[in-house]
Amino acid sequence: MGILDRPATNLLTRHRTWAERLAGVPQEALRTSMLRYVDLAAANHRPATVQGYCVSLCAFAGYLIEHAPEVQGVPDLRRREHVEHWLVWNAARRCTLPDGTSRPLSLEHRKNSALDVKVFLNTITEWGWPEAPGRRLLFNSDLQKLDQTLPRYIPHEQEVRLMAAVRELPDPFQRYPIEILRATGMRTGELVALELDCLHEVPGQGTWLKVPMGKLHTERMVPVSSETVAVFDAVVEHRGAIRPLPHPDTGRLTEFLFVHRGRRISRNYVRDGLSRAVRAAGLVDTEGRPLAITPHQLRHTFATTLVNGGITVQALMRLLGHVTAEMSLRYGHLFDSTVRQQYQDALTQVKQRYNPAMLAVPVAGPADPLDDHWIDAPRWKTRLAHGYCQLDLTRQPCPLANVCERCPGFVPLPKAEDTMRRQLHGVQLLVRDAEARGWGLEVKRHREVAERLQGFLDAMPEAAPPARKPRRRA
Repeated sequence: MGILDRPATNLLTRHRTWAERLAGVPQEALRTSMLRYVDLAAANHRPATVQGYCVSLCAFAGYLIEHAPEVQGVPDLRRREHVEHWLVWNAARRCTLPDGTSRPLSLEHRKNSALDVKVFLNTITEWGWPEAPGRRLLFNSDLQKLDQTLPRYIPHEQEVRLMAAVRELPDPFQRYPIEILRATGMRTGELVALELDCLHEVPGQGTWLKVPMGKLHTERMVPVSSETVAVFDAVVEHRGAIRPLPHPDTGRLTEFLFVHRGRRISRNYVRDGLSRAVRAAGLVDTEGRPLAITPHQLRHTFATTLVNGGITVQALMRLLGHVTAEMSLRYGHLFDSTVRQQYQDALTQVKQRYNPAMLAVPVAGPADPLDDHWIDAPRWKTRLAHGYCQLDLTRQPCPLANVCERCPGFVPLPKAEDTMRRQLHGVQLLVRDAEARGWGLEVKRHREVAERLQGFLDAMPEAAPPARKPRRRA
């Protein structure tokens, strides 16, 4: 806004060196190795990643000073005496909340702690440091196994109410970012890093959005609709003319899109606007508390909607900025159309075989005289020329039933007309029986046999009347 020559320092941000972050490690030899490792890691890792290393290493050192004070450096570590006991302790770690209560640390946090210590010990061994352990102390099998959960999308009914409340938010720098997140599927960190010239008009291909570097260190171009372009225009109108700000990664002066009152909006600012919309929409859980909906769930909802619309995995990867197909396939597992179709096909088969009308018929016992009422037996039945065949319902229908009558090479004997008519009558009874039980496939098969038998009977020559014998004269 021109009031200050350069942005004011954020007093809430702690600018500490790596040595200051590891100052809580009391073991001097261990702290020296950790600090050297962290300094080298900072050369090719992002600051947030290295900060996570410091947190994990400090927690590891804190455990050692309390439970194994004899360990003063990496060479003193032993797998059985120290590392295995630390793994048990790490699996039961808890954190203290501001109100004084405690809760278990998340599974992902505990796994990352073990992973950071494992990478630290294995890496200094690969680098050939003299203080490196003589053998591996941590293995992949020591890491926590994460739950394979599905993406948490927002159900359609809740989303309609939520987005209606979002459009009523009084602050445009909370309203517009949420609408853009839902329309593009961006991460919140990518949203707040958007630049003023992020939209590109391509002749014949519409408008595209340039998504900046995000979580996976990649840029991408995604198409946007005309309605979304209108939201971007509204943001520019409310933003006004503001001086460029230094980019936090490169330091170059950058014209960010979401700048309000001389500074960039934060992720917490967007999260606060979403919480306000949740309360305004009246979205509560079973205990009457507002639902915990996060901005990242808008990304999950965006992807789920596209999956339901039939988008391919390759296109979804490009839109979401995923680097592996496994990341995008998680959304395909939510509503897999192939699984749904196969489920419907199998369910249809089950309904045909185990129809309620069929199940209402009492099952005949082994001592029942089936010969007297074979047509009423709740079994798969086949009428043959000189009898019938019956199979229990727990078995599959016989694929060879009436195979001879349906074979193109079958030629009936001229004297078998009466037998064939009796067989046709029995097959017609089976058609009505299968229709009553809802066995569609059996109805089709019996009708084919009946049509075949009727064709044989129609092709038989009519029998000549028997010749009269000459009467003998007395």
